[in-house]
Amino acid sequence: MTDLRLTFDEDPEVYDRVRPAYPPQLFDDFSEMLGDAMAPEICEVGAGTGKATESLLNLGAQVTGVEIGASNAAFLRRKFRGRAIEIVHASYESAVLRGGYGATVAATAWHWLDPATRLVRSASLLADHGVLAIIDTNQVESPVDRGYFAASQAIYARHGDHSAVPMPGRAVVPPAFSEVLRTPLFGMPELRRYDWDQTYTRADYQDLMRSYSGMRAMGVERREALIEELGEFIDGEFGGQVTRPLVITLVAARKA
Repeated sequence: MTDLRLTFDEDPEVYDRVRPAYPPQLFDDFSEMLGDAMAPEICEVGAGTGKATESLLNLGAQVTGVEIGASNAAFLRRKFRGRAIEIVHASYESAVLRGGYGATVAATAWHWLDPATRLVRSASLLADHGVLAIIDTNQVESPVDRGYFAASQAIYARHGDHSAVPMPGRAVVPPAFSEVLRTPLFGMPELRRYDWDQTYTRADYQDLMRSYSGMRAMGVERREALIEELGEFIDGEFGGQVTRPLVITLVAARKA
């Protein structure tokens, strides 16, 4: 069976170009949560192509980036050559890490970690009172999409792709919040939300679709037929561009 985590490793350049970055305000808030007294040595879980890494480095942090994909790990080393970062090519569960981190950050990666061990593992690697930060990208229901996502579901269905999951509103509460709330390993989690809508041309949106694990796992012929029909739909009905309504959430809690 294909490990879907590794589908992100197939084309780092395209992934890095089309996947959204994160709001600068999020990292300002995160820095405030860390506090002035803490030396920011950060473990980033599932660093991918560094969509969050740049902002963590810009905080003045020493970053250990854990990345399961060999191509992504090599991409990260090239992208951040000369910066204060160590890349560990391994899964989070198997990585040999120093521990004692001031923070552990998972940016759109927490759901890929083993739910049976991820909280324990994170707590064990944090220094006393260190911060766990879980960042999620949430597509939400909003009129800014001009009805595209509802209307496009018939195309997905024709190609046998997954059924649409009902989207939350902008007051979304990610599953990580209740997960952290229930554990005695961390104190009361804080939840912050950031509106972060992204507009794509037809070509960029098609490349975005190609970056998704579910799409990567489809056969090439079936995937490209679906993506081509979506592109024609975007051109014909939506003027050649589509907006994804996004809310980025930050769940942060201090080690108990």
